[in-house]
Amino acid sequence: EDPKSAKDTFSFYHTADFQFGNPRGAVAQISSDLANMESWAEQHNVAFYAICGDITTHGAPDDLQFFNEQFDALKRPVYRIFGGHDALVEMERPKMGNWVDAFGPYAYAWNYGSVHFIALVSEGYLSEAEKERQMRWWRRDMADLPAGVPIVLLAHTPDQISAEIRTAVDTHNVAAFLFGHWHTHHNFDVDGVPFVVSSPMRPSDWGAFTKRTRVMTFAKGKLSSKSRVLEQEKRVAVLQP
Repeated sequence: EDPKSAKDTFSFYHTADFQFGNPRGAVAQISSDLANMESWAEQHNVAFYAICGDITTHGAPDDLQFFNEQFDALKRPVYRIFGGHDALVEMERPKMGNWVDAFGPYAYAWNYGSVHFIALVSEGYLSEAEKERQMRWWRRDMADLPAGVPIVLLAHTPDQISAEIRTAVDTHNVAAFLFGHWHTHHNFDVDGVPFVVSSPMRPSDWGAFTKRTRVMTFAKGKLSSKSRVLEQEKRVAVLQP
């Protein structure tokens, strides 16, 4: 239990798509990126990190465990959200098996402040039984909430659960949907609900403004976002009259 979580105003970190092809071969880069994240998190008193999927390229057990070790070394909790690349290696077992072994549940929820966060699998890597189980749990979880509680939904992409998201927006107080996948930095509204996507953490997507991350702040019932490109410690603003 975190006593600070009783505050109604708080910040958390949103990013996605580490997706290094060989993370153990990029230890220096990843360590530098995580140190940059920690520095910004300290500046903004961030409560936790939410990483919206594609943490690895193939979901190999060794790669998942590598990031487990990296995330566990950070000062704040890291909520891992599943992305399709995290289950490409099946190894003669259920597709989600490596994820569950490394990170635990692939659908789960937590509370911070007055907000309820729900992490979901949004791509076609669940069996039919797993999809139905996730939906039963998701409906029951929201039904158990007191009326009006702000909900933040997190997944790798909204596409394949768009109908379910629409139902949640129509029936509950959905404050935002956070995701990754598209390797871009963007946000848009759906019926007044912000949908927020963050750029990839890997540095190889040259046209996508990579390693651009967000600090999300919840205050007075609304989320706001502040962005930063990692490794930009100093900036110069040139103003022309």
